[in-house]
Amino acid sequence: MSGTSWKVQRFDTNHNHVLATQEHLQFLRSNRKVTSSQASQIRTYKYAGLQTCDIVNQMVQQAGGFERLGFTRKDAYNKAAAIYRVETVETDSEGLLGYLASKIDSTDLTLYAKYAIDEEDRLCHIFWSDSGCQQDYMCFSDVLAFDTTYQSNAFNKPLVMFVGVNNHFRTCVFGFALLLNEKIESYKWVLETFLDCMHRRQPAVVVTDGDAAMKAAIILCFPDSTHRLYGWHLSTNATSNIKSPDFTKAFRKLLYSHYNVPQWYKRWDALLDKFELHDNAWAATTYEQRLHWAETFLKTHFFGGMSTTQRCESINSYIKRFLNCKIPLRDFIRHVDIAQRNIRESERHDDFISYYTEPAYPTDATLIGYLWQFGAACTRQVFHMVKLEVDLESRYNIVGREAKGTSNIFKLRKFNHQGSEYTVTHSMVDNHLECSCR
Repeated sequence: MSGTSWKVQRFDTNHNHVLATQEHLQFLRSNRKVTSSQASQIRTYKYAGLQTCDIVNQMVQQAGGFERLGFTRKDAYNKAAAIYRVETVETDSEGLLGYLASKIDSTDLTLYAKYAIDEEDRLCHIFWSDSGCQQDYMCFSDVLAFDTTYQSNAFNKPLVMFVGVNNHFRTCVFGFALLLNEKIESYKWVLETFLDCMHRRQPAVVVTDGDAAMKAAIILCFPDSTHRLYGWHLSTNATSNIKSPDFTKAFRKLLYSHYNVPQWYKRWDALLDKFELHDNAWAATTYEQRLHWAETFLKTHFFGGMSTTQRCESINSYIKRFLNCKIPLRDFIRHVDIAQRNIRESERHDDFISYYTEPAYPTDATLIGYLWQFGAACTRQVFHMVKLEVDLESRYNIVGREAKGTSNIFKLRKFNHQGSEYTVTHSMVDNHLECSCR
């Protein structure tokens, strides 16, 4: 060696290590490289909500095996982490707000977002609703249900989803919120923000699980809305407080059956007598809330099938497929968007079925003319619901009829049921029908 030059004295063609076999060549550092196109593919899959292990499995399948992939599983994890570090240049909250701001600037000019911070400038609450959510609420604000989901993000902030029922009788989402806690102040903030987003339009009906803080906020923010409690929670409370299957069965009848008001009170008193519950605190509290849970007092309102928690639990379960308790907020909101996009794709498919296909009409129905009208005017799911009601109508017989002024009064009784009889009044002036069951 002289200066900066090297001189080779001897070249030995024998390797000083064991040569890798054909099946091990893929692990040599010289043969391992994540190409730019593969890195882009990893980034796209991560944005879509896939876990790194699932991304690797998909890419292995695509390449035809690990030996043809060009890198190891650990290389993929390192690349995914490197991409994450490069793109994480702001705090988690700033990333979330930046994502919403970019949507407003590029794809959704009417997206509504509002947040609150504490005295230390930390994010407390945030609410957002895109243009599609707002349009849905303007059309389907008859019923609003909201429920809280946990373990959906790294900070364990409760996720509140505002949901309703669309014209296909399917659950639609009106907005999302992340809250600091479940206190009255938090719920009041999010409900007031929701009203501001929806031009102060209150829902006709609000359905909740009976949480005390939520109920207090609803009274303050939605004074003109009817508040209904989920039947499932009441049934569960009945089981845990009374601990009698027979009581729960009888209570569920009072919960869901269409009794008239005198019948309901008579059955409630009989229930207290049978199980000796006149001095029971839970029974007394539940009775005081009867106007918010008994079908007898609520049957004149439209609930869109939301008297149970099934719809909220279903949408919560679906959304959580895209989330996990370790996901940071900036990725959380992106994954919520993916879930919402899939929901809207299902809605578009429902629209297609309703607009461009014909329902199967029965050939022997006595009211086929009405079914044709409903088939032309209703979405497919609603048509099937109407058809079921028409089928059930055939079980009733007219057992009496009389004319009274400008109205005709009919007495109806279910076939082979002597106990129940209903009165239907038909006004010949405006064709209005009214049943005693309502």
